[in-house]
Amino acid sequence: MLEVKVEQCAGIDVGKKFIDVCVLIGPVNRKPAEEVRRFGTHVGDLEALRAWLKEKACTEVIMEKHRIVLETGIQHFGRTVQGDPR
Repeated sequence: MLEVKVEQCAGIDVGKKFIDVCVLIGPVNRKPAEEVRRFGTHVGDLEALRAWLKEKACTEVIMEKHRIVLETGIQHFGRTVQGDPR
């Protein structure tokens, strides 16, 4: 089991047709509440994903780092991510 360091975070698993997202929220000294949602991969879906992450006040997001996914994320989320190879 990983040691908890962040109170609001999300993990993103990117597929060709769907993006599965798990948000964990809770104090670092307790088991976090977990919420999982599936989003599509079109622009409107990415905007819905962004809105949901903002609503949940996620401070950290971890995702796969495939080149096309990274470029799409940067384009639609409007900021450079740490480790961006460009």
